[in-house]
Amino acid sequence: MNVLIITGAIVIIGSMAFINHVINKDESLLVKMWLVPLLSMFIVIPIALFGLVYWGILRIASNFNPIIFSDDLSLFGAGVLLIVAFLLAEVLIHPVGAVFYFLMFKRKPHWVEKNILSIFLDTLVIYLIMDLVPSVEMKHWMTAFSISVFVHVIGWLIEGIGKMMKKKS
Repeated sequence: MNVLIITGAIVIIGSMAFINHVINKDESLLVKMWLVPLLSMFIVIPIALFGLVYWGILRIASNFNPIIFSDDLSLFGAGVLLIVAFLLAEVLIHPVGAVFYFLMFKRKPHWVEKNILSIFLDTLVIYLIMDLVPSVEMKHWMTAFSISVFVHVIGWLIEGIGKMMKKKS
């Protein structure tokens, strides 16, 4: 983890020095040069924060289920891969699953069925991602299922809090 902090600090300090050097040469680039790191930080910071949240989730889940990480860096890497996999699942896998459900049953899934389907598909995604990372050993599919349920419960809590706040305003 110290390597990540040191690398991040070096990248930030180096980019700030580069931007400062370029800005001092030409003042018209002031706005353009500061927009690039600012906009990239809007992408990098949430991904890093959710990576740390998933890192913590996987750390907690590894105490209850048979999942073995070789070191903390592989734990963080697996968390970041899970974030990317969940984003792809939301965009690609869940809609395809809903279409197959519609083709099989000739109706749209109810919210309970949609949640069960998404938990099942996310369990498959988690199991495949953990199987692809060489320094992560998952002994049972139930581990992926418990992580998927935990992530969905967090999502439901966030949605519920958002709806409550919307009603108050």
